[in-house]
Amino acid sequence: MKFKKIFLVIILSIALAVGTYAVSIITIYDGNKNQQRIQDFYTIPENTLDVVFVGSSSVHTCFYPTLAWKHYGFTSYCLGMDRCSYVTILPMVKEAIRTQHPKLIVIDIDEFTLSENYMDNEHPILYWYDSVPHNNTKLDFVKEAIPAKSRPYYYLPFIRTHSKISDNNQIKESISLFKRYKLDNDPSVYLKGAELSNIIEQDVQYLIDYNKITERKKINKTAEKYLNQLIDYCKDCDTPILFIDYPKGRIANDTEYYEKVYYIPEIQRIIENNGLFFLNYNTLNNPAKITIYDFFKPDAHLNVYGCEKFTTYFSDYIVNNYDIISSHSEETVKQWNSDSDFADSIINNLKNNKKDFVINESNISDIMQ
Repeated sequence: MKFKKIFLVIILSIALAVGTYAVSIITIYDGNKNQQRIQDFYTIPENTLDVVFVGSSSVHTCFYPTLAWKHYGFTSYCLGMDRCSYVTILPMVKEAIRTQHPKLIVIDIDEFTLSENYMDNEHPILYWYDSVPHNNTKLDFVKEAIPAKSRPYYYLPFIRTHSKISDNNQIKESISLFKRYKLDNDPSVYLKGAELSNIIEQDVQYLIDYNKITERKKINKTAEKYLNQLIDYCKDCDTPILFIDYPKGRIANDTEYYEKVYYIPEIQRIIENNGLFFLNYNTLNNPAKITIYDFFKPDAHLNVYGCEKFTTYFSDYIVNNYDIISSHSEETVKQWNSDSDFADSIINNLKNNKKDFVINESNISDIMQ
């Protein structure tokens, strides 16, 4: 009798553990566009991307991969998150190399201008962590970047996600996304991480004239530590690395944005002193000639018109300075041609729509209705 009770307790404990794990695996899919962008990256067939763009929101608002494919012949993906944390950049680069072995990785430096404690804005870190398959990169990241007291929330996501169980709509969306990423053998990814908008901001004042910036600020010590770790890794890896500051318009009275420009010269100095390349397009005299106000949307990022212009310029720069063109399989070419055609129809609908839209992979149906 005693043995039966012990056996029953063991069985129930195992069932509870398995059930908790299953619920936590499903409920981490919450429909957030940043999380979905990362999850979509892992649905791209391995070793089919020529270029991977890594970083903050500028990554997915400034580049349009299917346009680059159609006119320049290289495949790419925008692996970016809004307010991306500088602690996730290195593991994102590692994952890009592990899964794709691209010919070039372009890294946005915007996240290194953030002065806040990275754990004060933990959402981007969790979006990345929850979306990446379990591997050594993920485990090493937690040990390196996450304080010991917070690690249980990463190792046991059910602690964070259990509240979603009571929300029927959230559960339905989580199950739907779980099916997409775990059960669908070929989920379509048309925009390849890009986020495009038809909104035009009338209050953009100007890009930055660095000749008039006299103040210089050092980035915070923690950000510098992670920047140096990233640089050390980039110097040792075989994949060419290019650092970039993307074009962003300054909105009137946006003091936070203007303050960030004081850090750019210091970041550029650190990168170039280590023998790596840095391009600054966030200037009044930028070579892409992104200076017309109609190219920006309210959050100071490029809208679809600015994105098309910058994609064309930057693609031309890439193919003329890096050996990135690959001989892709017939299946890959067919898939990219098909996705590009559908992406064109999305963009045409976006441009011709009188309503204001911000379109990414998670809400394509809104503009195609």
